[in-house]
Formats: sequence, structure tokens, C-alpha cells
Amino acid sequence: MKTFRTLGLAALAGMLSCAGIPGAMAEEWTGAFIGAHLGSGTTVYRLADPAGIASLKGLGANGILGGIHVGYDFQLRNIVTGLQVEAEKDERDFTLKAGDVGGKLKRKWGVGLSLRGGILPSEHTLVYARAGFGHSRFAGSAYTARGSYGRRKGLNGRYLGAGMEARVAPAVSLRLEYRHVRYDDKSVNTPLGPVKLRPTDHSMRVGVSWRFDDSETAGSTRPATGWTGMYAGLQLADAAHDTELGYAGASMDGLGGNGQLAALFGGYDFQFGSRTLVGAEVGASWSNVKSTGRLGSATASARLRYATQASARIGWLAQPETLLYLRAGWMRGHFRARAAGYGLHLDSDGFLSGLGMETRLSRSLNLRIEYDHVQFPTEQVRGVGIRPALDSGSVGLTMRF
Repeated sequence: MKTFRTLGLAALAGMLSCAGIPGAMAEEWTGAFIGAHLGSGTTVYRLADPAGIASLKGLGANGILGGIHVGYDFQLRNIVTGLQVEAEKDERDFTLKAGDVGGKLKRKWGVGLSLRGGILPSEHTLVYARAGFGHSRFAGSAYTARGSYGRRKGLNGRYLGAGMEARVAPAVSLRLEYRHVRYDDKSVNTPLGPVKLRPTDHSMRVGVSWRFDDSETAGSTRPATGWTGMYAGLQLADAAHDTELGYAGASMDGLGGNGQLAALFGGYDFQFGSRTLVGAEVGASWSNVKSTGRLGSATASARLRYATQASARIGWLAQPETLLYLRAGWMRGHFRARAAGYGLHLDSDGFLSGLGMETRLSRSLNLRIEYDHVQFPTEQVRGVGIRPALDSGSVGLTMRF
């Protein structure tokens, strides 16, 4: 529940900042829509294993997903509420190989129903929070010296998210949305006995929607100005940690953990042309994200304590006040790692990639929503290979000078 409160309060803080924007707006957002989305993220599985093969506080699975969505929005002045249904196919899976023991766990597909509510900081950009209910089908397979087996189970979950959507043409809008899903506990009968399963999902979705309305004014031809300059900011992030392990011929992809990040950052943007910009940014973050577990006779854990980063971004101004961007750079993470009874502090350099949306709330204050993935290299700790990856979805406020 701490994760839900953190993300929810961050999104609410951004929306309250928008709420002071006065004036009625043309009701361009009222109407039905249909669209598609692609996403990526990490699913963390908590698994109670009665056989003692692995003692795991979390299994991690990275990968992609895709789906379709339909819904209806209603606008009243600068407030938008809406209902959405969706269906998704998922390709994220966890795998384990350890001698004559192995297995795979995967979310196959899901459906969901959700409500969203948001504020229009400008006529063509919506900042919103989402809450909903979903049902997903999970499949698991395993083999041991006793044979192989497979199971499929449906799990119900509740989710909370935050997003930003911008109109880029009279009938077309682009959205970026982060979502945290927590599923109910489920007991699964296996040949080794009952196993309790509880997934938690962290993912970002990039979507395009076609809106069925008569608006001819969505989208602006005004030139975008004022994006060149320095800025500083603060962001809060919901994060998932997936650590691949390798030990004595055994491999696990991977150990998973949940947590939060808080970061301070600063940078400089340079706008060239009417709709494009480039920028550079540096930052520092503090974390409580941790992965722990045991594989055979080896125990291992990895906790990201703090990190520094430097990155560049390139963006396109979908509206004069709203930026869509890609980010690439470097992160140095300071980990507290333990393996085979041995502990150490570990500095590791990882490659950072991300995407985000940023919109103006006022002349000097901006709100951003961003999703980042950091892949660290494999580090050897007493014969145990540890390869961490970090996925985070953040809400941030920036002050531009």
C-alpha cells in the first residue's frame, strides 16, 4: 500500500498544481475513443515454495505487452473524467534453470475496467490519475526429477496509475501512462504441494487514440517558444528491481523487488526549430529497492541504495506547451550486495533509457511523467553472477529559469 500512496500522492500533487488554472475551455475531450497501446515493464512475483528449492521474496520478469482500449470521456470546463475497458497480451516471463529443476512463469493476457480523472493545464493536454480493476491469466510450468507439469490460473488485481495525454490532430491523441497493479494472493496446487503466488506489476504504456468527435480545433499551429534554458526539479518514482543470477551452472531470471525512489535533478534544454529540442540533465537519487533470494546453496541479495546519473534527451513538441521525449544516458548505482555469505558495497555503471511527457503548468513550472529502464552489467561476487535491472515510473515537477 505504500507504493500506491506514493504514486497517488505524487500524481495528486501535480493535479492540484494544475487546478488553479482558470477559465472554461472548449469541450474537445467529450466523446468516445478507441485505440491501441504498447508497453514495457517488470512483474515481481512473491512465491512461497514448500519444497525448499528456492526461498524467494520476489521473482522478477521483464518484457513487453500490447493491447487495445475503448472508452468515453466527459469534459466539464478544465476537468475530464472517463471510463475505459481494455484487453492485453503480455510477453513477460520468469525462468529458472538449476540442474534437473526448472520452470517458467508468465502473464498470458489480461482485461481491465478503469476510471480516470484529470485536469487540463492547457486546451490540448490532459494530466490524469487512473484507478481500476483487472483480471489476468497466468501460466506456470516446471520440471523436476519427478516429471513436468503446468498450471494456468486467473488472478484479480487492482491498479493505480498516472498519465498524460496530448491532442496532436483533430481526432488523434497520444498518451503516456505508468501503472502499478497489485494482484490478490492465489494458492496453486502443484505436485510439490500448494504454492502461494502474488504478482505485482510495474509498467508503462504508450498509446494512440482515435476520438469520435466533431472538433476541428484540436491541435495548435502556434509556434512553440520558451523551452530554451536551465531548470531544476524533484521527482518521486515507483520502481521495480529485477536481478538475474548465475551460479554453478544454474540461472535465474530473476529475483525481483519493489520500492521507491526520490531524486533531485537539473539540466539545460535548447530548442531548435519550431517543434524540436535537445537537452542534457544530471541527477541524484535515493532508493529502498531490494531483491533477495536463495538458489540452491547460494543466497544472494542486491539493494540499490543511491545513484547518480547523466543523460541527454531529444524531444518533439506535440503542442506548444507539451513535450514528448526520449532519453539515453548513464547511471552509477551504489548497491549493497550479498552472495554466498559474503557482503560488499558495489558500484556499477548501467545504461539508462527512457521516455516521457512534460507539460507547462505555468510560465516557470512544468510537470513531467517519465519511465526509465537501467540495465547494469553482470558483476561477480564469490562465483555468483549478479546482473541487476531497474524499471521506474516517476512524476516530477521542474522549475525553469
